[in-house]
Amino acid sequence: MGSNLLTRGACRLVSDYWQQRGGRPMQALLLLCLALALLPFSHYGKGWSPRVAKPLAVRVISPRPSVEPVFVQALSSHIAQTYRISDDLAKAVVRGAWQASLRTHVPLLLLLAVTSVESSFQPTAHSRAGATGLMQIKLGAHPELDVSPDKLTAVQPNLQAGAQILAGYLQQTGGNVTHALQRYNGARHDRRARYAHKVLARMREFRLATNDVAIDTAIR
Repeated sequence: MGSNLLTRGACRLVSDYWQQRGGRPMQALLLLCLALALLPFSHYGKGWSPRVAKPLAVRVISPRPSVEPVFVQALSSHIAQTYRISDDLAKAVVRGAWQASLRTHVPLLLLLAVTSVESSFQPTAHSRAGATGLMQIKLGAHPELDVSPDKLTAVQPNLQAGAQILAGYLQQTGGNVTHALQRYNGARHDRRARYAHKVLARMREFRLATNDVAIDTAIR
């Protein structure tokens, strides 16, 4: 209503000015433009309406809660009891292997099986041949790895390095798990593939412990 009164007042002012100035159109038009410019408006309809700024709507997005898969607890409990390590270390190993599996597409159970055979889940394990950590990494044999020697006794860096090595062997062998495992062990000429059979037996052990075949991919 207030804007309509202002509009009518502006028009009346222009009309009076028009009559006083003898109907000079240019001056009247300029005055009308000046009067209308002083009126806040948003659009032209039945009348001029003042533009009211709406409050800024702020959308707060809460992060999704991370839900840990059931198999993490099942595997951690089994590993802690079977290999006599702490629950915290067992969970750290399973979570680390899971992350490495997601990054390299090497099956989780395969990584855990190799780790159990290589070090019995001991992060500080060292071999006479110079291998270190959970998956017994030898940096001298794998210069492509981007990990410092002092990190090899840490859970996540060691598992990630081992997963990268195993992923490379799987690619070289066309996905043949047995041949890839023999290369990982440096026993590619062992026709009986004893190392590979031992690892695959551990895989079956872990699968039974979880009772969830879906967490592992098919192997050849």
